[in-house]
Amino acid sequence: MINNSKNIIVSELPSPIFVMGCPRSGTTLVSQILDSHSRLAMYHETNYYTIFRPELHRYGDLRKSSNLMLLITNLLEAIRMDGVNPPEIEEFQKALVAPSFEGVLATLLH
Repeated sequence: MINNSKNIIVSELPSPIFVMGCPRSGTTLVSQILDSHSRLAMYHETNYYTIFRPELHRYGDLRKSSNLMLLITNLLEAIRMDGVNPPEIEEFQKALVAPSFEGVLATLLH
């Protein structure tokens, strides 16, 4: 799949790494160790997947622009509420890997 805005072949992008585990099981330490590697960058600990994935049905078909924009807008607002300055919506759209839930999260991680 090609992201037309930058002519990037999505399959050539490095795959995101997810560190998941039970609370108090060492996931924060593992993330910090991985983040110290020169070729890795770990996003801060979030619950975006667990917040948005169960509600995904409410957004409808994400290939429809208005549905995709609602998801992106809500995600960027959640980031803002976490005290992080999110990218502008136009910047996020240009970098969007794919019009899907997974594409939105991959774009966030990249």
